[in-house]
Amino acid sequence: MTLESIDRLWKSLSGTIATSVRMTDGESERFRANKVAKLIGLLPFIASCDDPERTALSHLATFVIAGRGESRRVFDHSPADDVEPLARLRTISDFKGGVDATVERGLALLCLCIISGYERDIELDSLLHRYNPLSSGEWNSTKTRGRLDVVLARSADPVMDLIMTQDDALQIYWQE
Repeated sequence: MTLESIDRLWKSLSGTIATSVRMTDGESERFRANKVAKLIGLLPFIASCDDPERTALSHLATFVIAGRGESRRVFDHSPADDVEPLARLRTISDFKGGVDATVERGLALLCLCIISGYERDIELDSLLHRYNPLSSGEWNSTKTRGRLDVVLARSADPVMDLIMTQDDALQIYWQE
């Protein structure tokens, strides 16, 4: 995959989702610019999964619904999600076929985004009385980052790096 083919594919996928959930022009533009959404949508293609378009649209629909309206409450983090940081991705981690190492790398990058977000938000979450698994002590960011670093070190992927690098994952906000 080249940068041009990635961009063309992402434009098609993001356009399909935007139309399907009736996004406004502004919502559609923000969604198209969201690197987390882009990685979620393109991961089934990069990993050469079976039915990549179906998987991509299913995962993207879940991502969008999880961040909108009344359904957002259902997807917000709760103590039931504390079992394992990667478990937060369970609703967008079903892949049929494909290269396991590539899927693992993509999920590790997404998990790193989540952990980094909780680290950035720890003070604000405390002030707003929002649940944060790091401040509750349920998640250990150092241990989790160590596990994710191992996955990321053994599964370099130049195509995925065109979408999101490990450094990007430390800076990106899940919903932008």
